[in-house]
Amino acid sequence: MKWIKWIVLFFVLPLAAQNDLRIVTTGSHVLQVEYKGKFTSAFPQAEVLVRDIQRDTVQLRIRIGSDFYPHTFYLLDHGNKTAGMEFLYKITEDGKVSFLGSLPASRMPEPLVPGTPQIDTAKKMKNARMGNLCELKEGTPVFFNNAPSGAICRTPMPPEFMAWIRYLMNNQQPNNRQRLVLEIIKNNCVNVQQLTFLLSFVELETEKVKVIREACPHVTNKEDLGLLAKEMKYQSAKEVVLEIAASCSKDGALVGCRTPSPPHVLAEWWEKIQNESSDTKKLNQVKQQAGVVCLTYNQLRNTLRLFELDAERLEAASLLIPRCIDKGRVSELSDLFVMPSYKKDFQALCKRLTQTP
Repeated sequence: MKWIKWIVLFFVLPLAAQNDLRIVTTGSHVLQVEYKGKFTSAFPQAEVLVRDIQRDTVQLRIRIGSDFYPHTFYLLDHGNKTAGMEFLYKITEDGKVSFLGSLPASRMPEPLVPGTPQIDTAKKMKNARMGNLCELKEGTPVFFNNAPSGAICRTPMPPEFMAWIRYLMNNQQPNNRQRLVLEIIKNNCVNVQQLTFLLSFVELETEKVKVIREACPHVTNKEDLGLLAKEMKYQSAKEVVLEIAASCSKDGALVGCRTPSPPHVLAEWWEKIQNESSDTKKLNQVKQQAGVVCLTYNQLRNTLRLFELDAERLEAASLLIPRCIDKGRVSELSDLFVMPSYKKDFQALCKRLTQTP
């Protein structure tokens, strides 16, 4: 049993008596503390903290300027041994030391700002195959093309694909989900029920309409596309979806615009364009709706007149001419352009977009 006594005396008791010592200055001078033959700090400081002192008395040398002052510091509570305390002493410029008091030692986390974790704990998708839907390469899905090449989609995706898609979407950032939805419908045949499920991962209704339009060639039951109008909140979106459903032919190709969009839909759109502060922002509004609206010749003219610069007007024309129901007159819109070079480019654009294949 004697060896247990020696362990307690030489290891446990010293650890139980650990205290801190803080020495502060009272003026503009700074100090360094020499403890166990080494300075505790590389540079002089206004205060120095010596941690984990295991004795109740400690001898230090204080350096102020070029002078050294040896002192004995007592780490006792009214003459009694203590632990877990911080003792505060002050020192004057001429090396005189006085006791200020003690308080329980408090330790701040070190470092104050945690470093980057060595192990990445973020949720990752396994680098494996999700059936025949896609393969994950470094967490990025690469889709397999399951749609029949040059043939009509008659069989929708197998049910197990839907479970893979749900897992895939749950591990993606919201702003990346729409891109994946478009990749899925581009590479697979879908029915209206599956398309409804995919649309649940797209937030904006304008984007949902774009997805429906893109999905048309790969929808197996095109006669039910109109049911998707019930998934839309806004009347304008419902009407556009019904228009898409009506124009989606049996072979999967979208027939061009036959009737113009409802007047109130165009009025809302024009108001958004007019409220933009620059032609660049106006063009962005056109890009958002270019695949949705259908225009008469006069409505197309009114839209292009909203632009001030020929460059943006020409780009808007390239997006909207395919959505015009009377393309035979679009070449007359060249009078809207100021610069001769843009007039020439517009005529070439008209010829390219209106020629019969």
